[in-house]
Amino acid sequence: MTTQLKAKHQASTNSANVPSRDMAAQVSKLIADFLHAHQRMLLAVQAHRDAVRRASLDDMAQALNAQQALMEEIAALEATRTALAKVCAGNTLRSGPITLSDMAKAVEPLESDARDFLLAQVSELRIVMTRVRTEQSALGQAAMQLATHVDSLMRLVVQKLSTAGVYGRTGRVDAHRAALAVDMRS
Repeated sequence: MTTQLKAKHQASTNSANVPSRDMAAQVSKLIADFLHAHQRMLLAVQAHRDAVRRASLDDMAQALNAQQALMEEIAALEATRTALAKVCAGNTLRSGPITLSDMAKAVEPLESDARDFLLAQVSELRIVMTRVRTEQSALGQAAMQLATHVDSLMRLVVQKLSTAGVYGRTGRVDAHRAALAVDMRS
């Protein structure tokens, strides 16, 4: 994780006993940051899928690096969310894990318009996260198809190069039982 991200989210994590107005601002910023990070993750996954479709190794590596950086950023945001959830826990009646929706409902003083806006952002975040999961699933399938295609090409090349029949259809050396023949006519 980058030093800037650590410092940024450590500062928000250290504010465990903050006034309600600051809490509302922190929850609002956290939701917006989560949404922005997941929107960028969606773009990175789509770029990765396109790179796999084109079989471009450089573009695949670049997309993977972008996804890794975004995963670190999302992990830092999750740490901040966990810290804020502990503070919000006193304002909710929920006994289980506290979600972003619970946090948006619990912070005071929020007018209903501001609360509705936060809940709409949380809903949009859910939609984006679902799309990211769907795209990642499609990416996994595309990567598997590319790997299968490359494997098939390699087997075909091995088969064409193996004129002596040393290699079997699987592209591996076939081990046969040793046989000895003696010509008795000579």
